[in-house]
Amino acid sequence: MNRVTGLLNKRIVPALTALSENTYLSAIRAGMVSVVPLTIIGGLFIIVCFLPVAGWDKIVAPWLQLLQVPVIATFGLLSVFACFAIAYDLGKQLKQEAIVSATMATLVFLMIQLKLGA
Repeated sequence: MNRVTGLLNKRIVPALTALSENTYLSAIRAGMVSVVPLTIIGGLFIIVCFLPVAGWDKIVAPWLQLLQVPVIATFGLLSVFACFAIAYDLGKQLKQEAIVSATMATLVFLMIQLKLGA
């Protein structure tokens, strides 16, 4: 067991530490963590919309379109939120105006998406 621990401490831990301290990977990690609440909110509304209980679909049918708005707003725009959050964190780490960095990155992302969609 000591050989395994020694190997981990000597080879693996320094490599993983270097990865975790990388500015860009750290920004990606922080940005993705910041969008987790959105996925939770969207997931909760999906559960309410499609609860696997007999007869639930008839109960929720009148409100189904309204209940799906938060799902579309969270999952449909998740990539935009993630782009903004990652760029914001990276801007902070690079000691730039974080909101400007995030706004510019998001605008470029949206322009690329529009070009690809056209």
